Amino acid sequence: MGIIIIVYFLFSSNAYSAFSSCVDKKECWPEDSANYISLQTAEDIAKIEKEIQTAAANLTKKMASFEDDHDFMIDVVIPAFLLQQSEGNRYVKYKCGLTGVISQAGGSWPSAHILECELNEKRTQLEGLIATAQCIDRFRMPSEFIDKRNCLNRIIGDK
Repeated sequence: MGIIIIVYFLFSSNAYSAFSSCVDKKECWPEDSANYISLQTAEDIAKIEKEIQTAAANLTKKMASFEDDHDFMIDVVIPAFLLQQSEGNRYVKYKCGLTGVISQAGGSWPSAHILECELNEKRTQLEGLIATAQCIDRFRMPSEFIDKRNCLNRIIGDK
């Protein structure tokens, strides 16, 4: 009977609500725990996703400004680039999900591994977008449109 009272007290008191409101806060977990790492990594992913959106929009504007190749960029390259960005995110989710599953880690660690993989992939994506934009910026003359177009190889994985 005493155990039932204690369990009832825990689930009906402030102790339970304090615990349940703390689950999604990284400060409630030890820094080396899977939950802390997952929450921190999720924050990092949210930040880098904003940077990726900005970098992709910037790169789209640069591609649209190609004077000698304008129609081709607008009709073919930019739509393909935008599709690559969205489908790439889906691919990363599956790839990293598989990474977490095959890690054979216990507890909450597979989730932490999945998020760390996603963060690494997003960092690589952002670096590619920035490098491509910087490459395009090196070519100012309209006659250099072939060189500008070659810069786009960075976003399709050919460095």
